[in-house]
Amino acid sequence: MSDYTQLIEQIPHRRTDPAWLEENRQQAFDAAKTLLLDNQWEPAADILIYLLPVLVKHPTFKQWGRLTEAVFKITPFYASNGFDGETTEPYVGKFIFQKSEAPKQLPTKTVRRKRLLTHHTQVLEMYLMLLAAKYFKHPHDLDERLVQDILEFARAINAPQINAKLYQILAYIYAYAGEGHHAIRLGELAYHYYQAKKDDLEIAQSACAVSLGYTKLNQPQTAQSWADVAAAAFKQTQYSNKNCT
Repeated sequence: MSDYTQLIEQIPHRRTDPAWLEENRQQAFDAAKTLLLDNQWEPAADILIYLLPVLVKHPTFKQWGRLTEAVFKITPFYASNGFDGETTEPYVGKFIFQKSEAPKQLPTKTVRRKRLLTHHTQVLEMYLMLLAAKYFKHPHDLDERLVQDILEFARAINAPQINAKLYQILAYIYAYAGEGHHAIRLGELAYHYYQAKKDDLEIAQSACAVSLGYTKLNQPQTAQSWADVAAAAFKQTQYSNKNCT
């Protein structure tokens, strides 16, 4: 990896420079692929986390999407179809990620071999899993410039349910970083979306994020009220014994 070290160090600071990105895009792809082949999912995920948002409209995005799937498949979360609190405790505690069903393929007259996914919404979904995997453990490493890139990435793909999951994930990251106001704002956005959808599991997890935000602001009564909302929603799911602690 020594050949790629300098490039990888530049990615966080140079990624939004179009000329630099076009000159180094293929080398960055090769670096992530080399890390993948070495079974090093975390540094490979770092490259993807930084670059996918600025490549979403690039003609090579499907190629990057297939690489994202390949990296996701060597993470500890693939076997459980996403995050599951029972099997990934060291990484994300009790957080649960419900993977959505794959979008239906358009009919075709040509019989083709089965391909890796290239659908933008699924790429975004796995991107969020990688985002949570890294920044739940290292919440202070997430900078605001990257957050804005990620929000633009999600808006470009325009999948409301996954956008809400992004707000929820960011709420947890901000809470873990001690930034209660941001956690509450984003957690409530996710909560109201999922409440309208009557998705009890996501209602519960969003309410937990809000509760954690109020805890960080030293408002225990409000935090407990949101924790009670979460507990009631969890009881309507297969995770009926879960709570916000």
